[in-house]
Amino acid sequence: MRYFAQDLRGRSDAELAALLLDRPDLARPAPANVTTLASRATTTASLTRALDDLPRADLDLLTAAVLVGGTAIDSAVLAPLLPAWTRDDLDSGLARLWLRSLLWRPADGYEVVRGIEPLLGPHPGELGPPAAALGVAVLAPSDLESAIAAAPAPGGAIAARLAAGPPVAHRPDPGGASAAAVEALVAAGVLATDGSAGSATVVLPREHGLALRGHLTDRAPAPADVTAADADGPLPLVPDVDAAGGLAAADLVAVVEELLRAWDAEPPRVLRSGDLGVRDLRRAAGALELDDRRAATVLGLLLDAGLVADDHDPDPAFRLTPLADAFLAAGLARRWALLVRTWWRSDHVGHLVGTPGRGGTIGLLSDQARRPAARSLRRSVVAALVAARPVAPPLDRLLQHLADLAPRRVPAGARELVDAVLLEGELLGVLARGAAGTVAAALADGADEEDLETACAAVAPQPIDQLILQGDLTAIAPGPLVPELARLMHAAADVESRGGATVFRFSRASITRALDAGTSADHVLAVLAEHSPTPLPQPLDYLVRDTARRHGAIRVGGVGSYVRSDDETALEALVRSADAAPAQLRRIAPTVLVSPLAPRVLSDLLSDLGIANVSESSGGELLLPGRARRAAVPRAAEVTVRRVDDALVAEVVAAMRTGQERTEAAARDERGRPALRPTDPTTAIAVLRDAAADRRAVWVGYADSAGAVSRILFHPERIEGGRILGRADGSPRTLSVHRITAAAWE
Repeated sequence: MRYFAQDLRGRSDAELAALLLDRPDLARPAPANVTTLASRATTTASLTRALDDLPRADLDLLTAAVLVGGTAIDSAVLAPLLPAWTRDDLDSGLARLWLRSLLWRPADGYEVVRGIEPLLGPHPGELGPPAAALGVAVLAPSDLESAIAAAPAPGGAIAARLAAGPPVAHRPDPGGASAAAVEALVAAGVLATDGSAGSATVVLPREHGLALRGHLTDRAPAPADVTAADADGPLPLVPDVDAAGGLAAADLVAVVEELLRAWDAEPPRVLRSGDLGVRDLRRAAGALELDDRRAATVLGLLLDAGLVADDHDPDPAFRLTPLADAFLAAGLARRWALLVRTWWRSDHVGHLVGTPGRGGTIGLLSDQARRPAARSLRRSVVAALVAARPVAPPLDRLLQHLADLAPRRVPAGARELVDAVLLEGELLGVLARGAAGTVAAALADGADEEDLETACAAVAPQPIDQLILQGDLTAIAPGPLVPELARLMHAAADVESRGGATVFRFSRASITRALDAGTSADHVLAVLAEHSPTPLPQPLDYLVRDTARRHGAIRVGGVGSYVRSDDETALEALVRSADAAPAQLRRIAPTVLVSPLAPRVLSDLLSDLGIANVSESSGGELLLPGRARRAAVPRAAEVTVRRVDDALVAEVVAAMRTGQERTEAAARDERGRPALRPTDPTTAIAVLRDAAADRRAVWVGYADSAGAVSRILFHPERIEGGRILGRADGSPRTLSVHRITAAAWE
């Protein structure tokens, strides 16, 4: 690491900035200096992330560099392993890997950063360990061919299969032709064992595998082209992607609004596990006319966006949050942008909800319904479709393209996950018929909230301010409605069907609901007349006025409770009604009945009997429904993280340069020894690990049991289990990692 740090310190500011942009985990938190950056860049976690981001071509090149080894890796050395690559391809690829700090430059050529080889798996390039590590000699190509030819018949096929990879196989049971062939290959030195008596496996040494295969891979450095023509000719273009996406977005926003209003009136309960019940999930899916996969995706968006949350009451329920009120009051573009942004950042995989998992069925909020790999795969899919727009590539070609772009990030079951991404993208209007649109392009370009909302506004259908009112008490909205009209329609009518147009139906119950919320009949009729190009149908006018006339004719208050009405005949009928017997009503005055039931219970009972009623205070004032309770916004929904961009990277590079100057200014104490400044554990462990590998001494600050720090010139030998074994002053010494305060090269 000492020389790797020197390599980093010699880079320009532009090269350091490129490194931080390619590996953003190195920029947060900001490294104190370049030496700290070098330590962080060689940690297992950071190297794993860097390898996961590599395209297949660069991963092949890095694997070839690992297989070659040594300190003078260049295009001439790697060319035999990658015959499909030109020298220019190799040189530019090596430069890219150096810029990502997966290679560093000694005097000549490149060298692989220490710690990468174990992360490539037990068999890099599907090749076995070197022959020296297996304790066998490397056979010359001619001797290798002769030994394989001399083995019994299956020997050639066995050697070819192990050369293609993986290079390890179980030893066949004695007595068969395969067993005889394997034993002959082992005896000839073509195959090796792990050295133990009766070993159950055999392995093909790396050098023999390369000789039989002829190269590491014959794949070209260019990834698969998702838009290339197939046997039937060029792929067809998908027209009107944005128009279809905008209509899907309007439908989604309407679905979300409907669900929020339904949950505001009747919030679902929270299970003991903190999850949403299967019955509530299916009820929501049925009400929204969505299948279970799409319903789970929509509900996951609401929870991730913080629009709905657990209220943590003794009898907990999922209630709307203040963010939901702002969402319902916003325009279509802003609401769409919020849902798209939430989906883009979420690791929720709705298609797994309801499927078998560990311990039973996977719930909506289960940890099994979240996969960090889903977020990166979603972004890769959208980026690939944006590059192919306006073509919709076949799924198989898309999967191959993703495997070329970042093979280590393609998880098991990638076909199912990619299919789910396509379904979710079309549900949100980001994709349409498998092709990407303007909103998808904005996401792929890393648009911020304002730019994303602008892209949504450019695509979203414009809200309309007209309704088609019909004589059968229905109204047709040919598109998304302006906010004022939409609020009235959701209050005074029920959604009967959705699609390109929304059909609302008026009923006595829906009009009563609007009147209960404080809306007057005159206001309902005035707004409908204002937004209808034709006169109000007479049945609708009659329904609204007749419902308003009856509304409040009977009033409920508290005794237990009482019923008051100026219509003595209606009260007499109510007392005599067998259906109202559970209320135990009795007359105390010509216009007043009383009941032992609580006012809310009595009001609900009368509503169930079809008797419209309103509640009033003891002073006779109407009690309109108050504002629904709201749950607190989840903390996760409020967190924002600054993106690693050019501006942030410039600040980090400048701070590292300043910190490096200060570090070098105080690099030696008055006796000329390296100064032991407090070192973070990651840097200290990296220094000690490299010192052990290079058999070099380091100065260590070490705290004793009383907290006093002493200075030790330590020769580390190995690190294991939180301890460092080595020698100090010529004697064996074991140091505890947690007591090391600093480490510096001698």
